[in-house]
Amino acid sequence: MQAAVLTCGTCDTPVPVEAVNGPAPVPCAQCGAPIEAAAFPALFRERTAGHSGERILFDDESSCFYHAGKKAVVPCDVCGRFLCALCDIEFNNQHICPYCIEAGKTKGKMEQLENERMRYDRLALGLSLLPIVFFIPMIYFVIFTAPAAMFVTLRHWSTPLGPVRPIRWRFVVAFVLSVLQLTTVGLFVTMIVMEAMR
Repeated sequence: MQAAVLTCGTCDTPVPVEAVNGPAPVPCAQCGAPIEAAAFPALFRERTAGHSGERILFDDESSCFYHAGKKAVVPCDVCGRFLCALCDIEFNNQHICPYCIEAGKTKGKMEQLENERMRYDRLALGLSLLPIVFFIPMIYFVIFTAPAAMFVTLRHWSTPLGPVRPIRWRFVVAFVLSVLQLTTVGLFVTMIVMEAMR
């Protein structure tokens, strides 16, 4: 086992196996300091060796686009370049070269390689609060921001918000504020029209 990877914080002696994920602290064999270690199970798994490209042995073998001396084993499913076992990246049931992975990440063409994600809950709440924060004649803002906030809420209610826990109350507050704003504007316009008709 790989428990020897963990060492005592006082004397650098390897931690006994009993101290790893044990129920109670175990004294160090060297200095006697109490040791309690928590480790993920992956720490104790055997590490598998990575792939290394095979050398070209015969003249009729194709070489890797990135390593001229390595034997090509598969073409890239995006650009078609020949790849050795070292350059082959298996991603989303495809074989992709490092350049295409980097280009997909930079240009945002690969949806599975998201660098950032829009927080639609914050957008909806921001749109609904905009007329309240900038208290300039609200009617000019509300007729645009309230429907926009309602649209974002209804359209993106079920959109995954990424690794951050979804905060649905922002959508609810944005929708309620937008309805109240539109109702207020509607009543205000009705009152003006009624006053003009007298």
